[in-house]
Amino acid sequence: MKLNLYFKAFLAGFLPGFFLYLMLNYEKPHVSIPAFLVGLVTGITLLFFALLHHLLAAKKTGDTGEAMKVRHQRDLDLKMTDREAFNLFKDYALEMNYKIKEERTNAFLLCKTPFSLKTFGTLLSFEITSANNNVTHVKINTAPWISTTIIDFGDSLDRIQKAEEYLKKR
Repeated sequence: MKLNLYFKAFLAGFLPGFFLYLMLNYEKPHVSIPAFLVGLVTGITLLFFALLHHLLAAKKTGDTGEAMKVRHQRDLDLKMTDREAFNLFKDYALEMNYKIKEERTNAFLLCKTPFSLKTFGTLLSFEITSANNNVTHVKINTAPWISTTIIDFGDSLDRIQKAEEYLKKR
């Protein structure tokens, strides 16, 4: 998993410069070498950011496998009715300044976190199913707002852990 992330990050920066090098090699050879070097430097820079993501995310959990992901899921059982759980999620989303994107009555809530220096935003979804009268089963998911995100520096993991802590306190 870790090696795969590093490889993707390097290729994301290197390939545009490499293709530019190939396209310009025949027409303008004096421009093609700098294009190749720019691609190489960009690839190495993104490789550095992937390493930074790994270190920051693993520091938060100690579990590098969980920390390296940008999508997370938690299943919780709460001792409250589904209506109370839904209202609690809605209060949490408003308290954290999340923008509510989609809301289905007492069953589903989709929120988007604001833009930050770590990420363009994270989608946080709460799906509620009632197990019995006093226990509500909740599925919490986080995913990057932009689906091509491969590095988020542990932001989605942070957000799902905060949501889980908030719900367990209540």
